[in-house]
Amino acid sequence: MAKDKGKRSRAAAAAARREEAAPAARREEAAPAAFAPRAGEYVYDARRYLSDVKIPGYGSFFFTLLGVCLVAWPWEMGKMASVLSVAGALLVIGGLYTLQRTFVAHAYPRVVRLDAEGIEFESFGKSDRFKTKELTWCAVREAQGGRIFVRLGDTSGKSRRYFLSCADMGDGAGADGQAVQEYLLAQEERLDPDGIRVRARKH
Repeated sequence: MAKDKGKRSRAAAAAARREEAAPAARREEAAPAAFAPRAGEYVYDARRYLSDVKIPGYGSFFFTLLGVCLVAWPWEMGKMASVLSVAGALLVIGGLYTLQRTFVAHAYPRVVRLDAEGIEFESFGKSDRFKTKELTWCAVREAQGGRIFVRLGDTSGKSRRYFLSCADMGDGAGADGQAVQEYLLAQEERLDPDGIRVRARKH
């Protein structure tokens, strides 16, 4: 009798271990396959980068200064003074925001480099590199015309966000920046397979 109870308890324990291991096995089966990026250097079209990034970026210097002048000028025109001061404040806020994104955060890369180890973003002489194996999160939002907004983070605590126009990038051999978009989408799927955006793309 005692032997039968021992056998039943061992069988129950084995069954419990199998049930615990099953979800992990299912997650491994569901995990996306390793993604091999198409290595290359993808450069933003010079004319488009001028109109999309440089002109707004440098222009924000002017608008910020104009806004400061409107706010600081000793107006003596009653309601008109209030309107101009508010307009100046809005110009300062918008100008500083554009300056920060363009020249401080470097959120508009001119060059994106892909290789077997990771991805690198470069703009205005500053480069940021993320190794694929060190990425801890990746969130991609897609828009029309091959434009995407991506946020990345790695094990070092580094966190960046970038605005990319993959359709306006090229590798010099005729290919656009589709490989960059595919790499980033693959990383989001790998790191967050149950995310809302990942599931939506599959349906």
